[in-house]
Amino acid sequence: MQNIDITTNKLLSAFDNRETGFWVWVVSFLPLVLISGILMVVVGVGYFLSNPDVLKNPALLKTPELLMKIEDFDRDATIRRTLTYFLSVAVVFPGIFVALKMFRMKVSNLIAPGDVVQWKSIWGLAVTCLVLVSISAFIFGWLDGSTFSFEPHVGWGWGAVLVMIPIVAVQAMAEELFFRGYLLQLVGRFTRRWWLILLIVAGLFFAMHLTNPPVEVFGWYAYLSYGLASLLFTFLALKTGRLEYSIALHIGWNWSILIFDTRLSSDMYMGIGSIMMDFEPGILTAVQNIFLAALLYYLGMTFYRKNISSGFSGSIEAVPSSGE
Repeated sequence: MQNIDITTNKLLSAFDNRETGFWVWVVSFLPLVLISGILMVVVGVGYFLSNPDVLKNPALLKTPELLMKIEDFDRDATIRRTLTYFLSVAVVFPGIFVALKMFRMKVSNLIAPGDVVQWKSIWGLAVTCLVLVSISAFIFGWLDGSTFSFEPHVGWGWGAVLVMIPIVAVQAMAEELFFRGYLLQLVGRFTRRWWLILLIVAGLFFAMHLTNPPVEVFGWYAYLSYGLASLLFTFLALKTGRLEYSIALHIGWNWSILIFDTRLSSDMYMGIGSIMMDFEPGILTAVQNIFLAALLYYLGMTFYRKNISSGFSGSIEAVPSSGE
């Protein structure tokens, strides 16, 4: 297994032979912000038009807990809210695609520098991750005394959930390409110290998620979950020198939202999953998150080692450091 300094330089090699001056990066941000911003506005307008209650009282958006209570009486509204969130992030993908074109790069160059993207590994690892997250939820939920119930969707709800499967995959990939790809490469222009890159990129990813409703509802438990995910995805990218494994785990982790829902009380739930789970965050749920993060890291590295043993190019090439 390679030293993390070598794999970090391997990951950063995507931009090593390209013009990466400060102003090139600044200009590349323009299409990223412009295209993503326009598409986000379109998604936001669609959400407001499909939610008359929120359109009449936009202040509800400042209080996610109240919004969820109101939407509990209209599950279709909850589906629209969840779909809007995933779409608003997924639309960043076209912006990243255009920004990379300014460096004469493809998305595949960012995912697997100097190599071919292992798509089979991404989907295989994502599905395996989903299975492990589901099993973990049932086991630790049972140990913690949580109750489960099955509340299936009706009407168009099932179709919306099926549509969200690829949308969630694109959303997770877009976040990975931006944070562990585009942003990490930018940070790598200033330092090659893997631990500093880890802290900066994971910190920014964590900060972005602090506006999500679970933070207000779950408090410390949400901080722990987002913190572990931030460190897991970023460290795995640095350790493997590729983005397939962080992308796959991110997709699998987010897919679980389409299956499980966290019911906080009889009249309020968080999302759109049909398997309802009633629980109060505590020590055991914290242990579950830590255990699951460690298990998923081991799983990602297992897939990585398997690919190395199969001899795919680029994973065992040592890339010299270009210094600080």
